[in-house]
Amino acid sequence: MNQAAIPSLAEDLKKLNEQQTAIIRKFSRPSLIVAGPGTGKTRTISVLIGDLLQKGTRLREILALTFSDKAALELRERVLQYYPHSFDQCWISTFHSFCARILREQYWLVGIKPDFKLLTGFKEALMMSTVCGRQQPEAFVEFGKVLCRRGFQQEVLTFISLLKSNLVDVDDFAAAIKVCQNLSDRTRARLGELLNLFRLYERERASTGYLDFRDLISISIRVLQNPAIAGTYRDRFKVILVDEFQDTDPAQFLLLCLLKGEDDTVKTAVIGDPRQSIYRFRGADPSMMTANGPFKKRFNARVFPLEINYRSARGIVEAAGRLAWKNGSQTDGALQAFSDRQGSVRLFRARDELEEARMLARKLAALMVYGGERVYKPSEIAILVRNNYQIDLIAECLQALHVPFEIAGDMKFFRSEEVIALVALLKIAASESGPERNNALQRAFASPVFRLSPLWIQAVLAELSPSVTMQNVLEKISAGNFSTLPETDSETMLRAASFAEMVNILGGCAGEPLPAVLARLLFTVSHLLQNPSSAPARNILHFRSMLADYCEMFQAQYNRPPTVSDLMPGFDEWLTYYASTLEQVNDTPVDGVRIMTVHQSKGLEFPVVAVCGLCEGQFPVNLRENLLVPTPSIEELRRRFDQMPRPVSFFNPYPVSIEDHLEEERRLFYVAMTRAKESLILTYPQRLGSDPASPAPFLHEIGLQPETAEAEDRPLTLGEVRTRLTRLSPEMLAAIEPVLQEVEQCLPAGASVHGVRPRSFTTHATDMIQLPEDYCFTASSLANYVDCPRRFFFLNILRIQDPLLAKLPHFITGNAFHACLEHLHRPGSIWELGKKPDEKDLQEIFAAAAAPLLGNIEFFQRHLESDTILKALPLYGAAIYDCGQLPARATIGVEHQFNFKLHGCRFRGRFDRLVRLNDDSVLVVDYKTSSDTLSSEKVFEQAFPTEGRPRELQMPLYLLACRMLGHKNAAAALLYIKKEPYKKAYKEMQAGYLRSASLNAGCGPDYGLPVSEAVLNGFERQIVEILDEIMGDRTFDCRPSSHPDARSCLNYDSNRQPACEFLPFCQERLAALKAGGDGHV
Repeated sequence: MNQAAIPSLAEDLKKLNEQQTAIIRKFSRPSLIVAGPGTGKTRTISVLIGDLLQKGTRLREILALTFSDKAALELRERVLQYYPHSFDQCWISTFHSFCARILREQYWLVGIKPDFKLLTGFKEALMMSTVCGRQQPEAFVEFGKVLCRRGFQQEVLTFISLLKSNLVDVDDFAAAIKVCQNLSDRTRARLGELLNLFRLYERERASTGYLDFRDLISISIRVLQNPAIAGTYRDRFKVILVDEFQDTDPAQFLLLCLLKGEDDTVKTAVIGDPRQSIYRFRGADPSMMTANGPFKKRFNARVFPLEINYRSARGIVEAAGRLAWKNGSQTDGALQAFSDRQGSVRLFRARDELEEARMLARKLAALMVYGGERVYKPSEIAILVRNNYQIDLIAECLQALHVPFEIAGDMKFFRSEEVIALVALLKIAASESGPERNNALQRAFASPVFRLSPLWIQAVLAELSPSVTMQNVLEKISAGNFSTLPETDSETMLRAASFAEMVNILGGCAGEPLPAVLARLLFTVSHLLQNPSSAPARNILHFRSMLADYCEMFQAQYNRPPTVSDLMPGFDEWLTYYASTLEQVNDTPVDGVRIMTVHQSKGLEFPVVAVCGLCEGQFPVNLRENLLVPTPSIEELRRRFDQMPRPVSFFNPYPVSIEDHLEEERRLFYVAMTRAKESLILTYPQRLGSDPASPAPFLHEIGLQPETAEAEDRPLTLGEVRTRLTRLSPEMLAAIEPVLQEVEQCLPAGASVHGVRPRSFTTHATDMIQLPEDYCFTASSLANYVDCPRRFFFLNILRIQDPLLAKLPHFITGNAFHACLEHLHRPGSIWELGKKPDEKDLQEIFAAAAAPLLGNIEFFQRHLESDTILKALPLYGAAIYDCGQLPARATIGVEHQFNFKLHGCRFRGRFDRLVRLNDDSVLVVDYKTSSDTLSSEKVFEQAFPTEGRPRELQMPLYLLACRMLGHKNAAAALLYIKKEPYKKAYKEMQAGYLRSASLNAGCGPDYGLPVSEAVLNGFERQIVEILDEIMGDRTFDCRPSSHPDARSCLNYDSNRQPACEFLPFCQERLAALKAGGDGHV
């Protein structure tokens, strides 16, 4: 590290506030530091250690304990900035690492081996699976049916962990069951079976030489209960600091007491926040840090508050301070905001979960595009949920608006391309034939890991059939017979031959030792391991570690190495479970909105935080029960344990009353609120499924008035449809079941309107984007591509639309105008049959066609727009029926749909009005309500430029469409129906005519410009060139046009805003293109 960049201790001491300075100055006797969120807790500890070192304490004499490796690493790095040469003397670690260090020093005292092995969560699960798999289900009357289920085994491990965190061993548990009087027969039977599994697990653990994490604590306590050994460590450590003390369980507290002893020769400080104790379900006792808690009572500790919050805006801190806590604290209501910013705290209610998720996605998208106090990047926003099951619907709604997002702990490991490929290869090794092998062969063959040409892969897979399998293809490749396969380049042929050889080597390995097969697998992906810090390399190394752990446990329990066949029966389940145990790596930048549970957000902060689902039954959740034993029975066990001579009181992590449960949920809500720096958004649904839901009691406490979210008229996605169906009663669902079954047949494979959404929302890197199957082009989609390929991608492939756009007055007015003219010119209407519309007719047409559409806009705006239309309709009638500007009758259709193919591509659209001029000629009329007008000359110039691509595509495409539909002659006319008519004759325009332009291909009004066959053919060639470019485009990158009329981010509208609404999504890419000197920008 550059020494000039290292902050000096003196500088950091000056930055401390008075409360932080008081801790440094007065640290002599046991201290209880109550540090609220964002109050600089870690900085205070590191400066305290630095000050102690400066005053003569040696680093090896300071023991600092934390509850996570991440926290220990952060504290260690800060301290070593002050004293970088003392790394080997540092005792800053987690509780478990510290205990492991003690046991490696004092192993002889407690009869364990110095090279003991640790059971990680994954290894624990493997061991319990083996223990349960050896039992006869019939011997377990209560749990026999679920004995081999992974979920049940995890619940048993959690129960054993609860007992061990309270220093309860097998004999203690058996003794307590024996003396419990108030147990039902079934509960006693259940406890007996749990005792049996506890005994079997401990016996297996001991016989294989392993310790679990709870053993590290309990055996270290046995070591320190030896007075001489305890004295040794007290002499070694002059200072003990414990971070996040609110997460301490009884065993850890006893360990601290034994280390400190009864006198004050060892300076001790614990730091944390009782309001942020959110791990009770893991055995953490929230009372540890309270004013009447064990530490304060036992050591008569001095309390130091840290109350100045440097993280959150004032409004957020004040809202959090209004929570009504059940148990008082010496720092209640004292948290103060350092910032002068008021910030934003808003509460929204929605009709149901679906409307809540859609509203939340809409508001967050608005913050990213339009901003609040400022425009936010997606990575500056977090959505916090109480339960994981809430994430799917939120992700679906974000995806519908194409808001980028990242799901925390999303188990990307086992969804990564390299792991999918390795899994497929392992399954190939495990079987010699059958559908599973064939599927694995196809999955591996299609993997980008083996660097085969994607187009060639698609071509090969397209030729597969029941008679031509993947195995047949590989046999041809192995024989060098590429002549019967799709053509490809020599490099792809070489890689394909290598792939086929690898499959041959792996064939028939089902009975071989798994370590040997694993070595072959790793060799096939060795090119991805050249950079060990890369994501693919990490995923491969995780995969190796998982199989290594499996091999280690199998060897320990069966005294032989496992084969591939041993692994296969539960392989997919173990892969998923292992992925769930991996900590998320944060060394890569996150580009999207973070979605996570509140527990995952602990220790993090974001400018914008949204907390959703704040209703009873969701947040707070319903009272938590133990799935194995009723909570009252655990309370009975607790009383019996406490009557026994034991070193600690038994702590029951399951709340025994509604008040205790709500206090636990209130702490979780407090943590969620205090993650926000600038803006806090709170939401709740008024219904959960078909049941009404009440807002969370915390919302009443903080005193916010809810704002009602308007329902959104965006079409539902498949996941949203399923959520909507949950609101229906069983009778209603039964009534529509035939319809659902019919819909089910039309959905893609794997999708369902009944089941849980199967697809992953994980964003995979891709180098190829393809148009949707049977994609239809329109004039506007081609114009978007000409303006910018990325704009085309957003609007026409992803179909992102601003949900508020359709509600703007000028859009509604345009639709209302079109509705009136459609009513007037509908074939068969009295006006088409000869009647001239009078003023009364036009008013009736307005009332029938336009008024219903205008009813959705604001009162005054509605009257302004109504007046505009009522004034324009008579002017239109005069121009058409009196002046004969365009034919008044002979309408073929209004809103007339057309389809045609050009260059193999489908086109579709609608003519506002199609008029027959004679047997060979038609006129297309396109109504415009915009304020800008174009003359025939201007339209011609933009449609058929002498240089460059056409800017006007709609009118000449109408001419092409008419030609494709068999009309010999055609004209396309624009009619501006909101503009004042000509007062006097102008060129070919007569007085009374509306502003208009026309392109005439063999027919049309006098004021139009003629379009020759050659000119129209030239336009068609240019369209074909654009189509070729689109069909070959696989990135649709940012290439904005600089043409003054282009709707691109390089141009600005009348409000000096970028003409393209997607600029916020492209800013980083544009910057990268500019930095790289790309000529397109």
